[in-house]
This record gives sequence, C-alpha cells and structure tokens, in this order.
Amino acid sequence: MGYDKALLCDSDGRRNLDLLVESLHARYSDVFIVRRFGLYEQTPLPPGIRVVYDDMEESGPMTGVVSALAHSESKYVFICACDAQPILAAYLDLLIERTAENHADAVMPRVGGYIQPFWSHYGVHLLPHARQAVKAKRQSPFRFTQNHGTHIIEEVAIVAAGVPITMFSNRNASI
Repeated sequence: MGYDKALLCDSDGRRNLDLLVESLHARYSDVFIVRRFGLYEQTPLPPGIRVVYDDMEESGPMTGVVSALAHSESKYVFICACDAQPILAAYLDLLIERTAENHADAVMPRVGGYIQPFWSHYGVHLLPHARQAVKAKRQSPFRFTQNHGTHIIEEVAIVAAGVPITMFSNRNASI
C-alpha cells in the first residue's frame, strides 16, 4: 500500500496497533506480531510485544499465516491485520466458543456476504498444509481454508452477540 498501516491512528490520535494489541490481550495470553525482515523495521511496537519474522522467502498473506502458525504457543491462532479495528471482547468470546464447540480447522466470520479470513482462528495443525500452499504460490487464506474443515460464523450470530458489523472494517477502508 506504500505506507506502514501499523502507524494509523484513531480519531483521538491513539495508534491503532496499540489499541488492537490491548484488545487482544483481553482474551489471549500470547499476542505477537508477524513481520517480514526489512519491512517497516523502524515502526515502534507496543511494549513487551513478541515479534515473529516470516520464515519463508515467498511474500503474501499465507506467508504471514504460516509464520503465525509456526510460532504459536496455542492450538489455535487468531489472525488479523495490523489496521483492524480493536477487537471487541464479545466477538472474541463468540469465536473462542465456536472454536471449542466445532473443533474445526478454522473458524471464520461471514460479514456483508464475504468470508473474513483476517478475523479468524486457524488451527496450528494446518501448518504443513499452509506451507505447501505457499510453496505452490497459493496465497489466498480464504481459498486455503475452503480445502479444510472451516466453521463459518454468520453475520446474524455476530450481531446477536452484540458485535457491531462496523468492527470488521479496517482503519483504511470501510464496509
């Protein structure tokens, strides 16, 4: 996109990345950032945040997914973009609940008729398949999860949980 999306701020001037990390710490003990070597290295990160670097030469969204899966300390990884809105605890609770209930390979929301692969849980057991996808130059997380057992959380369930759909818009775009 030509600029570091981690530097985006909310209307009060608070850095989005700090707000996002804070919201994730409400439900997850292991919150970390995946980066590519040499890209935006000078961007200051929230204090104490763990940084994981892409461990594959290929570049693209699935490469970041592979890195997150490879370095997770949990059975599932929540993946979002650094320009995502802060994630509401009600949504994380719904995602955690659906993951526990369904034992799916991935759990993803459908918002505005579209699957949202960057607001989702991915099982770490998908790591070998994710590596194969990257090596085969298949970088779409959505297409990747179509080949595995993915549980979809429909928009009506998200709204019923008290989560506004506007949460799913990134700071640099809107739904």
